Amino acid sequence: MKGVLDLFLAQPLGTRSLMQRIFGLAINDGIKTTQKSIELLQAKIDDPTLCQKIQQYTEADERIKQLIRDEAVEDQVDLVVVILRSEHFAPELQVEQIGRIFNAFVAWNNLIDNVRFGYSHQLFHYQ
Repeated sequence: MKGVLDLFLAQPLGTRSLMQRIFGLAINDGIKTTQKSIELLQAKIDDPTLCQKIQQYTEADERIKQLIRDEAVEDQVDLVVVILRSEHFAPELQVEQIGRIFNAFVAWNNLIDNVRFGYSHQLFHYQ
């Protein structure tokens, strides 16, 4: 067992060990996969301002994030809605964007309610 561990943890000539290389490859693969998912979502959203506000939230200080989460719980609104309407992140949304967010939020809630109460077959039948 010790020999196997020495093999994986050895750092020949000060280079990275085999274990470090394995972890590095796994992490890089995960990052690339996540980045591809982000790019696909950005293309589907097709609104750089909305994407920018969400990115600003992910990069924000933990104190700001907690304020946003608390507001979402207090207002009983989805976290994404609170992020997008928040004044903590620039730029301010246009009226059309606010309407799009509101319509998406209402549609999402209707879908969840219909699935919860067994009406999902009607939703997908007419599309």
